[in-house]
Amino acid sequence: MTNSNKTGDHRTRVGQERRERMRTRLIEAATLVFAERGPEAAQIDHVIQQAEVSRGTFYNYFRTTDELLLAAKNTLSAEMVTMVRQASDVAAPPPLRLAEGIKVFVDLVQRHPLLLEFTARLGLRNFDNGGLVPAASEELLADVIARDAADDLTPRMANDILQASILAVMLRLMADEAVNIQGFVAAMLRMLGHSAQDAARISERPFTPLVVPADSLIARSETARRAGMSSTRADVAP
Repeated sequence: MTNSNKTGDHRTRVGQERRERMRTRLIEAATLVFAERGPEAAQIDHVIQQAEVSRGTFYNYFRTTDELLLAAKNTLSAEMVTMVRQASDVAAPPPLRLAEGIKVFVDLVQRHPLLLEFTARLGLRNFDNGGLVPAASEELLADVIARDAADDLTPRMANDILQASILAVMLRLMADEAVNIQGFVAAMLRMLGHSAQDAARISERPFTPLVVPADSLIARSETARRAGMSSTRADVAP
């Protein structure tokens, strides 16, 4: 390879890295704006002000706020997936891993309402990326399905049932309805062919909530959401 080719490749790589950093900057700015103002109230001007970039720069990366909103949802979701999977005890028996994964996921979105809203809004779109629950892969489900149920229940079918069910749970949480997560986990294990006794025993086991780093986008967006709520209350106070 000639020196000119090496120089060209280096410039291309640097340009790609610079573009990716700017895209990430816009997405993080948008997430904080969405958190503070609400996804429906946020405007492009708010985002470019937060990111300290020009309108032209914004349009080099995104055509609409809806496109940016989807990117923000996906970024939060990806961060959540990483956290949940890193916290998973790979040495635990598969049914326990699944049960804990569901509980950790639900606890995480309950503590971070913006994450709950974004993840629920993604809904069925997340099926292509393995579903809403990061810890519930088809590989894991294949190991969780009881032998007596394996002839009638494939891992993909089990995944579809689980993901649709967890989406219903999230929509209920968004509506401020009470949800019995322990009962839900037991029901999912029963669906996978486990006995009522085993399902109850597994679902009753305690779990360790995720510790979300303060510098994570999930934590920063939740802080921005609370700040926005406080600001709104102050504006309407007599």
